[in-house]
Amino acid sequence: SEEFVFSSYGCDLHIDNELVANAFAALPKQEQSILILRFVMDMTDKEVGAVLGMSRCAVQRRRTKTLDKMRDKLKTLLPKGG
Repeated sequence: SEEFVFSSYGCDLHIDNELVANAFAALPKQEQSILILRFVMDMTDKEVGAVLGMSRCAVQRRRTKTLDKMRDKLKTLLPKGG
């Protein structure tokens, strides 16, 4: 199985599912960075904001919208019942 690697601020996110990787690749770089820093580096929204020059609230809003967008996109790509 192929592995897809996305990098942000020296941290790598490895995704082995092509559908998830394609959905992630379609995101703008800043949204990718927010998710990588938050979930791979385990940074708080405040810490992510400090790195990206955004407020904690802005990071939280972007993260929530980005995850919703990915979830919706993946729902349309997955087979029924999958």
